Amino acid sequence: MATAVAFFRNLNLGQGWAPNRTQLEDAFAATGATGVRSVRSNGTVVLTHPAPARAAREVRTRLRELTGYDDVVVVRRAAWLRELVRHTLALGLPEDVPVEVAFFDAGRVLPVPLPWTSPDGRLRIVAGDGRHAVTTFHDDSGRGSNATVVLQDLTGVRVTSRGLDTVRRVVDLLPGSFT
Repeated sequence: MATAVAFFRNLNLGQGWAPNRTQLEDAFAATGATGVRSVRSNGTVVLTHPAPARAAREVRTRLRELTGYDDVVVVRRAAWLRELVRHTLALGLPEDVPVEVAFFDAGRVLPVPLPWTSPDGRLRIVAGDGRHAVTTFHDDSGRGSNATVVLQDLTGVRVTSRGLDTVRRVVDLLPGSFT
């Protein structure tokens, strides 16, 4: 059994085509997953299952039938997420700079050298590979990060992003947490 986290894109519980918390957690339980916990309302789910990625794909199929939800879900194992948080904290990024982690499955490497700054100067990729990118952003307009869109354009695959604070909270909930 492996503990993992599923990151659904555009799944805001109870809104639009998204399920409610009970529907989402029950869909995972129906796959045989245990320890299922929906964290926050943004489609972030902790689960334990022998094949977490397969379970998440099955859940996406169930949700499509139940609510019409049909977007990407990216799954990462608990140990990988712990290491991601350790590595990101070790980067020594300024605390006043917003940090997001983008999750995707695009192969082995990003198609740009790191660090990389978007042409408009708003987004900077400070670390990453073909499975994730740690980004910082600056935007006085209040629009927030455009990491998901920029990384989709760079990688050619669908991307979902979470703030580093959300990822840290999720890691704190995992068995064997270090923070």
